[in-house]
Amino acid sequence: MTTNETFKVAQPSFAVLRWLTNPGRHVPAHIRDVLLGELFASTGVIVAAVLSTSVVNVAALALHGGRIFGYLMLIDLSIGALRLLVIHRLFTVRKTGRPTPTNFHLITSIAWSGMLGAIGFFAMSSNIPPLQIIATANVIAAAGGTPRFYPAPRLALLMFSLVILPFLAATFVASDHFLRVLGLLTPIYYLASITMIARLQKLAVAFLQASHDSKQQARLDPLTGLLNRHGLNEVLRDHSLGEVPRMILFYLDLDGFKQVNDRHGHLVGDRLLQMVAERLASATRGADVSARVGGDEFVVIAPGMPPEDAEGFAGRLIRAIEEPYWLEEAGEARIGVSIGYACAPEDSTTLAGLYRQADTALYGVKTSVKGTTRRYGVAA
Repeated sequence: MTTNETFKVAQPSFAVLRWLTNPGRHVPAHIRDVLLGELFASTGVIVAAVLSTSVVNVAALALHGGRIFGYLMLIDLSIGALRLLVIHRLFTVRKTGRPTPTNFHLITSIAWSGMLGAIGFFAMSSNIPPLQIIATANVIAAAGGTPRFYPAPRLALLMFSLVILPFLAATFVASDHFLRVLGLLTPIYYLASITMIARLQKLAVAFLQASHDSKQQARLDPLTGLLNRHGLNEVLRDHSLGEVPRMILFYLDLDGFKQVNDRHGHLVGDRLLQMVAERLASATRGADVSARVGGDEFVVIAPGMPPEDAEGFAGRLIRAIEEPYWLEEAGEARIGVSIGYACAPEDSTTLAGLYRQADTALYGVKTSVKGTTRRYGVAA
């Protein structure tokens, strides 16, 4: 599943649809997810498209009266009804959080393009000038709208082809030879559409990447590369204990860092903090979350860890951080670390509560025996 701002977007389940919606290898995975969601952004356009083709079919029935346009009207109404069902489902998704009808949306969009191409073909080959004018205007409007599918260039070009190629074929079988001028213009339409789709996608990818980078910078500590306090708060806010039924939050405070920082300067202190972050990364598990939340304060969230494993895990963190550091500017340096922790769901049923309780436990360690660890609510 991928996440849009307001609803979840399901990946297409059919291989051909996944190929059609693939924006290209140059697009990062996190941007692909957003682009897929953009295919659902223009629900108003779907309504307008359903109405426009219905109007053309009514005009065709009135001007031509042939059975073929009666059949096209029935097909048009069926596809239109299905596309409106897509819109209804999207509103339901926004309320319930269920996955989007991605396959349904893509298939009905492609079918609509094919049906519009069929209308254009029979209207242009009817040799009825008013109907030809209406069909030309409708096809040009529809073809001009296909670049809105820029998140999926292959899909956009397929829909453009389904609309324009039958219309092009009809201009060469129509009795009015001047209509072939429209056929000769088709390559220009193709080139313009391809250029526009590529340009729109390039701009969208650049914007989304810049937005992603900005969000990453806002939630990461620039010195250590760990989450900062804002990033940790996002983790605390976005996760729920219903999703992670057991976890432990460790609150770490370095002992002796201030003396190293005061003696050798901030550049040495900064390098020491970077080395501490590296050791945290080596001592924690892949699913654990580490953050720097203050000058020399760190937090580690360990999901799935039972309380009986907490002391051993905290001891491993202490041993890793207490190992001597070799700093080229200052030689060997030694620091320690004090750790307070709280367990879910035993100590708290909210992650924010765990954060406060681990901080309280850390305060108890700092005022008694530094360089040790303590669980919230457990006396020294």
